[in-house]
Amino acid sequence: MRIVICDDHAMFSEAFASLLTQRGHDVVSSAPTPAEALVAGRQFRPDVFLVDLHFPDVHGVDAISLLRAAMLDAPIVVLTAERDAELLRQALDAGADGVVLKSEGVVEIEQVIRQVRLAPPDGHLRAVRPGKVWSRQARALAQRQARIVEDRDLTPRERQVIALLVQGKSTTAIAVTMNVGKATLHAHLQHLFIKLGVHSRIELVAYAMRRGIVHMENAESEHGDEPSIRDRNIGRRDGDTNVAVAPGVSPAEDSTNTRRKMVQTGDGSEPLLGSD
Repeated sequence: MRIVICDDHAMFSEAFASLLTQRGHDVVSSAPTPAEALVAGRQFRPDVFLVDLHFPDVHGVDAISLLRAAMLDAPIVVLTAERDAELLRQALDAGADGVVLKSEGVVEIEQVIRQVRLAPPDGHLRAVRPGKVWSRQARALAQRQARIVEDRDLTPRERQVIALLVQGKSTTAIAVTMNVGKATLHAHLQHLFIKLGVHSRIELVAYAMRRGIVHMENAESEHGDEPSIRDRNIGRRDGDTNVAVAPGVSPAEDSTNTRRKMVQTGDGSEPLLGSD
């Protein structure tokens, strides 16, 4: 099978192209950009494109749209380390025929490729799009993330953790605000990672914001001299009243929690998004 790999990580592309060649495929081009993949597609007329979703100068979904508009007969399989199921769905909506995670290996990738292609009676491969194809891990990821969003099975405390992370609070600050030990807070974080299928606090915040688990609301304190929610927001701009509020956490609870002050030590400022 004639394949174009479009990925800006040269080491991955070279290693994967070598592996595909050993398995009998013909990798006609390893293109570092969607534009170069398009040139290779016009030159070599590949049977399939394997395309990443992250490039320095173009969003992966836009890359899919570009290739689909120009290569109507070639199936496009997204091959990515991306674990946001919503972004994977956007890639499929933009014209990709299948998605597979890089962590799944070459056998699963070949299976997805076979599912997006059929061999007609004359023996010549032609592209078909019988439906969007999800690899096993990608499908499981999408089902897990959809279940979380639909069932709202995050606890109020877990949502509070997310809201405080969005505000830029460190692990120490969050533990003090919630009046819990660091071990308890780390347990909350691990449960969130598992539930939402993310691997870091940065991924957790990005995912929560995209899926509406936390949202930005205008809020002012109703407690007189007590610092307003706006003033407690780390990194705020003067006059900016937008803060992160976790659904399911009442303003009263938030106000009570935030009365607890951290004692400033000589350590300096704590890093964004919860590093100790």
